[in-house]
Amino acid sequence: VIWQPKNGQPPPQSPKHDVVIKMSRKRNALSLWTRWRQLEHDGFGHKSADRMIVPKSLLLHQSTGAIFQEFAYGTSIHDMVGSDELTEGCAAAGRILSKLHRTRISGLGNYSVDDEIGHLVWLVESTASSFPSLRDDLQDRLAALTTNRPSAERAVPVTCHRDFYDKQILCDGDQTVLLDCDTLALADPALDCGNFIAHLQWRTHQNPDRSDTLRRGIEAFTQSYSWQDGSLTARLPWWTAASLLRLACLYAWRPRWRQQVPSLLRSRRLQGFATAAL
Repeated sequence: VIWQPKNGQPPPQSPKHDVVIKMSRKRNALSLWTRWRQLEHDGFGHKSADRMIVPKSLLLHQSTGAIFQEFAYGTSIHDMVGSDELTEGCAAAGRILSKLHRTRISGLGNYSVDDEIGHLVWLVESTASSFPSLRDDLQDRLAALTTNRPSAERAVPVTCHRDFYDKQILCDGDQTVLLDCDTLALADPALDCGNFIAHLQWRTHQNPDRSDTLRRGIEAFTQSYSWQDGSLTARLPWWTAASLLRLACLYAWRPRWRQQVPSLLRSRRLQGFATAAL
């Protein structure tokens, strides 16, 4: 992160603020800034009565693509794994995701099932070529997802985060902060729900001794998430499985977790995703 002074002006910080500088492509900076400010204006600002917020955007430096945001304090849900705080943290995640899905942001693009499958095809091909021992399982799971894709007509598109998982939510007392709203799009709300659930399910492979706590966290999340469009529950297993396959590909590249990937690929959540997601 680099700040280049202009006309001798210091970066936009004061004793009251710690500042994060997010770098984006210059052509995307204005649209990101506009969407983040719209989120603040439409209920996610620091004066929000429900204490569910996004970090405050302070300044756009359009010529460099730099966006200055106030640093957000709190404990991530990821850091609550294994503690008694996890259940309430996951419930808070469900509430703030419901709020996001009810928010209307102008100018968002669409993200569809076909887009997700296209991304998975690229991930599977890249991972299978580098890790041949995983090829059959990866390709089998991809084929099942492609064959059993949910009908687009059943989903009502909403404002989706598209990277909603346990490291993107900070809890600080009664305040919940949603981070990294860089990839907002109109999409099936089951995308965000499935991604969050999939990450907690993956944590059970990383932390087997905390499986019961993580399952309670998933239950708290699904119970507190209140957006329902009638068929979300039926679509949720597919999006959860798609996220799990993506995680299998990504963690195959991490030596520490590579040995856990085959068990994830052969878990019933990926092999039998047509059944209940939980």
